[in-house]
Amino acid sequence: MAQENQHAHLPPALRTLTLRIAYANLFDARDVRRGSGTWYFLGQELERQGHTVHFLQPGEVELPVATRIFKGLSRRQGSGYRTFQDPLFARRLGRSLGPSLAGLDYDFLLTSDYGLAAYCPTERPVVLYTDSMISKEPAKRTNPRLAGLSPLSTAFSLRTIGAGLAKAAISIFPGRWQMREALAYDPDLAQRLAVVPFGANVDDPGAELSRTRSVTDLPKGSTGKTRLDLLFLGKDWLGKGGPLAVECCRVLRRQGYEAVLHAAGGEPQGVSQASLQGPSQGQSPDRSQDESVVYYGLLDKNRPKDLARLGELFAKCQLLVLPTAAEGFGLAFAEAAAHGLPVITHDTDGVNEIVLHEETGLLLPLGSSAIDFADAVTGLVKTPDLYRHLARASRRRYEENWTWKIATERLLLEIESRLPREGTL
Repeated sequence: MAQENQHAHLPPALRTLTLRIAYANLFDARDVRRGSGTWYFLGQELERQGHTVHFLQPGEVELPVATRIFKGLSRRQGSGYRTFQDPLFARRLGRSLGPSLAGLDYDFLLTSDYGLAAYCPTERPVVLYTDSMISKEPAKRTNPRLAGLSPLSTAFSLRTIGAGLAKAAISIFPGRWQMREALAYDPDLAQRLAVVPFGANVDDPGAELSRTRSVTDLPKGSTGKTRLDLLFLGKDWLGKGGPLAVECCRVLRRQGYEAVLHAAGGEPQGVSQASLQGPSQGQSPDRSQDESVVYYGLLDKNRPKDLARLGELFAKCQLLVLPTAAEGFGLAFAEAAAHGLPVITHDTDGVNEIVLHEETGLLLPLGSSAIDFADAVTGLVKTPDLYRHLARASRRRYEENWTWKIATERLLLEIESRLPREGTL
């Protein structure tokens, strides 16, 4: 722990220490394709800042018989089941880390999973850093993916989350809303909770694009009408509001614009001739019959061609239109901010701490219609000074808050201030 680190702006304890971190996730965090890339970028930045990171994941674990029964019953009822948050299975997953930790020299265990935090066999401090949260109040569960869980699965998830919060020495979240919900599990946790926003899961594209964005002289499309290129990103087509984004484009086309939604991620549903075949398979993106959607497939940031395509889309499009119902932490909005791309979305948890209304984008109430979204688009097109302000302000917010260098330094500062450790910490 005494090797020197080149971060002169940090407190003395963190300047001189190389931390030894057992970094445990449910998957291999060295794979950028897992977990939206968040845990990959965090692990890479911890190493870049000179710390020793031991990447860990559970071994092969058999599903308990009871878990199989509960999951089967839930599925037969047409409901979802979070297997990894079933306490019986979560306990096995956590305990399976035991052999990897035996004899390992580490200062604390860092994990993104409540079950691993709760059941990992360690006497060292556990730091939980996650955007996952389920409110104890049913009325606050606005995420469509949670609404589909069986009552039994929801009850089990709440139990596992509570166990993880109780075991963790510190629980750190990217948003204030998760911290508020954590307090509902146990008000006595207040001194063990903190907020550290995630970084954007993209390499910094630089500030020039944000300075040159404009809607003053939009190009004409093939029909001679003003062309609008809108971006949609997300693996969960329905949860991210894909149908609403498509209908927004159709409204804009009826209003006289040649509006096109450039969609990357999950396969569009309810759009004619949408195909999974995209540029990553060496083919052209698919355009639906109504000409309002171009689908690029799931872009893999590990593939240079896909990564370049994603950068092109951020540069080409005038707006990110992502009418999501709820987010843990809206990474797509932070990535848009890196490119100075203004956003139109819903005013909801996990979004409104990233997107500031009329400062970095526009926030519409949940339940807004496609016409409302189309009106927001045309409103920005007709107020170019506001558009330029949103573009530049969003880039500034990225530079000040959402690089992984900043996020990792803030994470370590929280750990230093809250975790008494052997030696100088």
